[in-house]
Amino acid sequence: MRPRWLKRSETAIIVTLITILVWLYAEGETIVQEQRTVRLQLVAAPGEELAIHPREPQVVRMTFRCATSQLRRINQVTANPINVRVAANQESLSIRDALRAVFADHAVEIVDARTELGRESFDIRAEPLVSVTMPVNVSTAGVVGMDISVRATNPERVGVTMPASLARQAEHLSLQVNMAELSGLEQMRGEDERRTLPVRLPELLRQSEDRQFIRTAESTVEVTFSASRLTDSLEVTSVPWVVLVPPWVPGSRQIEFPEGRTLSRVTLTGSREGIAEVREEVEDITRSLSVRAVVDLSDPGLYEGEAERELRANVRLINLPEGVRWSPANLQVDVTIKRLDRD
Repeated sequence: MRPRWLKRSETAIIVTLITILVWLYAEGETIVQEQRTVRLQLVAAPGEELAIHPREPQVVRMTFRCATSQLRRINQVTANPINVRVAANQESLSIRDALRAVFADHAVEIVDARTELGRESFDIRAEPLVSVTMPVNVSTAGVVGMDISVRATNPERVGVTMPASLARQAEHLSLQVNMAELSGLEQMRGEDERRTLPVRLPELLRQSEDRQFIRTAESTVEVTFSASRLTDSLEVTSVPWVVLVPPWVPGSRQIEFPEGRTLSRVTLTGSREGIAEVREEVEDITRSLSVRAVVDLSDPGLYEGEAERELRANVRLINLPEGVRWSPANLQVDVTIKRLDRD
């Protein structure tokens, strides 16, 4: 037979444990009212593509009631931006309704919810994204001195995803490919070439506030084209001499040019911009021609031996714009070198 005191002790322990459990349960079910600052991130429903504004999380102040047992879960949910789904073409969002939907499974009563400015809702824009195809236009803007003939682009049209309102504006626009982004054009000689170049959005789409929602199905296209330099020619009737001689020649030799001291009728051929540069100097009477004809008589052997020597000297032109050449290429002039008698 068990002692009576042991029975009383067991009863007291059981009563204490029950009391603790009842207190813990009651504590967990105590209803409290609290506030939290939360951030709402607007998102589309799964499988739906929308251009949503505002893009940034919206800060709101939420007042709610719940059991104390729910506070830990609520703190977890509100620690990060809360995704709030919006529908296509929705124009406003009730903050309280949005939060009620978020906490519907958490036995939370939303008492009040407002923006930092005290508004119970805020304006939104949720515009569907649509896909359109746009033609590809190849531009030669910025390419100087080259004749470029575009044969084809592959593909000829590229799919672009954008908000529906922009699609209506973009009906008559083209995607841009600029040949100026291609290196090595100057070395091409008119044969067909194939190069891959980036696709650029037209200015209207690049500057749109919805730029972040616009994307192209292809980032590059293959362009088939030919390129050759644009050339021009100019006949210059008079080019001044520059004569190169050893430093001891002046005063001891007389150098004569029977045909005169200018080079007459030389033809220049080259890029259009280079020829235009020389033509501008030729036609401007207030400027002197920077192009010079150099007669190189610097070889000391030319002054040895006889008192008078006649010869044909080679001539080269200097100060020509890059890519400009002269013809005939083997320019020569008559030169007479005479020894001066010393008294």
